[in-house]
Amino acid sequence: MTVRCIAFDLDDTLWDCDAVITHAEQTGYAWLAHHYPSITDTYPYAEFIAHRIDYAQSRPDLHHDLGQLRKAWLAQLAQEHQLSHDLVEPAFAAFYQARHQVTLFPEVEPALHALKPHYQLGTITNGNADVSRLSIGSLFNFHLSSAQAGVTKPHPNIFLQAGQLAGVRLDEMVYIGDDLEKDVLGAQRVGMKAIWFNPQQRSLPLAIKPDAIMINFAEIHELIRLL
Repeated sequence: MTVRCIAFDLDDTLWDCDAVITHAEQTGYAWLAHHYPSITDTYPYAEFIAHRIDYAQSRPDLHHDLGQLRKAWLAQLAQEHQLSHDLVEPAFAAFYQARHQVTLFPEVEPALHALKPHYQLGTITNGNADVSRLSIGSLFNFHLSSAQAGVTKPHPNIFLQAGQLAGVRLDEMVYIGDDLEKDVLGAQRVGMKAIWFNPQQRSLPLAIKPDAIMINFAEIHELIRLL
């Protein structure tokens, strides 16, 4: 197989998602505490997070678009406290800026720079990170989020749309991600090769067979060569 395009998941593949989201949530909460203290007086931090989670569970129609989901939740908070919905955009901006303060996993940036001359590079994500806001953004030929696609991984359409953006056959694409169902099976079902990023060296269920398993991004060239 000739590989012409390599696409990547973002959260928990290029960086640690939990650390990023925790920092962004705390930043968003601090912004509200400064500008709209009636909200944070009502909801201590743990209850604030629980409120967001409860709201998200009530809006499955927005699960593909986490940015709009968060804005809808902020509008709900404003309504609850009889505040203007004008708070939504700046409150979201405070969160979103912090959401892009990421620390890449070891070897990610050198690996991307080494791959760039030889392959098209892209991203496919269910999250609301915009890789074009990062220093590595210019290394990618395309970016596709579930909000843009209208569906979340592992739905086939998001992978099919990525293939269209890349302009290559699906069997000429490799997708790399940390989630066995959303990333590995989702990509394989449309004919892509899939590499499971598994730095924790978790056990592999017998029913799932990634085309390769990657522990560190330093391995990526050799794994691609062997596909």
